[in-house]
Amino acid sequence: MPWGRHTTIGTAHASHSATQHSSSSWNHGVSRAASHSSQSGSWRWPVTAAEAATASGRRFVDESGARSVKSTNRRRIAPDSVGPVATPHSTSAYADAPKSGSGPGVLVLHSWWGLNDAIKDRCNQLADAGFTVVAPDLFDGEVVRDDAHGEQLLADADANRLVLGVQSTADALHRMPATEGSRIMVVGFSMGASLGLWFSERFPDQVSAVVGYYGTQSIDFKATMSAYQLHLAEDDAMVDPDELALMEASFGLAGRPVEVHTYEGVAHHFAEAGTPNYDADAADLAWQRTIEFLRRHA
Repeated sequence: MPWGRHTTIGTAHASHSATQHSSSSWNHGVSRAASHSSQSGSWRWPVTAAEAATASGRRFVDESGARSVKSTNRRRIAPDSVGPVATPHSTSAYADAPKSGSGPGVLVLHSWWGLNDAIKDRCNQLADAGFTVVAPDLFDGEVVRDDAHGEQLLADADANRLVLGVQSTADALHRMPATEGSRIMVVGFSMGASLGLWFSERFPDQVSAVVGYYGTQSIDFKATMSAYQLHLAEDDAMVDPDELALMEASFGLAGRPVEVHTYEGVAHHFAEAGTPNYDADAADLAWQRTIEFLRRHA
């Protein structure tokens, strides 16, 4: 049964048409407040962290010297397309590149489930579609077992360290010969979507497009230079409706191009395989739209 819902945000008009489908009623059981908080306070990415990331002119060399983003990719990568890159600390990452050896850069930011096989598969799919991809491991190799584990990781997360990891990996991706120095694009899931939205506002000259899966940010988008595509779950207990409305209003005031798709009958994390809320039909449709959007804005 086709959907007939439409929405307009800012200058964009997006149709939410797809095939209706069912999904698990399971959710993470995390309150909206908890899903956007940490021990250090509000889950909003601080200016001080962003400035710390650029304190050395974006050279990203710490006291121990330049470190490398380590590729744990199971596939062959052209040596001249993805190789050692400088980062401010020992953040590892999963990387992949197209067979041609070069392509537009895409930064993939994982959710609280961590850099798991589902995210690595998405990276491989992006490389197969012609993109050079890097996904930082923001949880230092820890992969979430269940919702309680994810809630604890999110509560314990150091926001400053997360944004440093995102910024340094983005800079490394931008410097790779495979991306030819062009502006990068970001695909983020939940926590990663919030980070990606923040990054596009804080470093507008580095980002051409952001795809956010069920993530929000309470920021002013007037300074941004990106196009946006959002994938939202109709039955999302983890996204505060008021915060979503505030973000929509901010996009509208900024006049930014935004494409919004809301998927009926699905919940938070619907696009991440292996999670209890995964819905294959919605995920496949959202991913098709993601690839098309990235190609338009590469």
